[in-house]
Amino acid sequence: MPTVLIVDDSDSVRIAVRALFEAEPGFSVVGEAVNGMDAIDKADELVPDLIVLDLSMPIMNGLEAAETLKLNSPSTPIFILTAHGGPEVDRAARAAGVDAVFSKAGEDMDKMIATARATFSGKKSKQRTAKQK
Repeated sequence: MPTVLIVDDSDSVRIAVRALFEAEPGFSVVGEAVNGMDAIDKADELVPDLIVLDLSMPIMNGLEAAETLKLNSPSTPIFILTAHGGPEVDRAARAAGVDAVFSKAGEDMDKMIATARATFSGKKSKQRTAKQK
C-alpha cells in the first residue's frame, strides 16, 4: 500500500488532503509536516512513497524542500499543491524535481488522486524495504 506524507502550513489543507487519500482505497497517510524543513525530517523518518508539498510555506517553501527531498530519495514522487499556479510555477517545480503540480481547487484535487493512483498502479510500496535497512 503506497504511503503518503502531506506537507502544508495550513491545518485545514492538511486535513482535507488527508481525508482525500484516506478515502482512496490502497493509500495510507503516514504523516504530516508543516514546512519544508519538517518535511525533510519526516521523509527521512517515515520513508513515504509519495510526498504532497504545499508551494508556499514558512521556513522552507515547497520548491526548496523538493530539491533536497529528490537528492535524498530520487525515486519518490513529489506533488506540489498551490493556490498560485501558472507556467512559471510549473517550470520552477519541474526544475526542482517535482513530478506534478496541482491547484488547491476542488477539480485539481481529484486529478491529484487520479495521478497518484496511476503513479502506483502495479508498484509495490518501498515502506517495508526502507524500514528493514
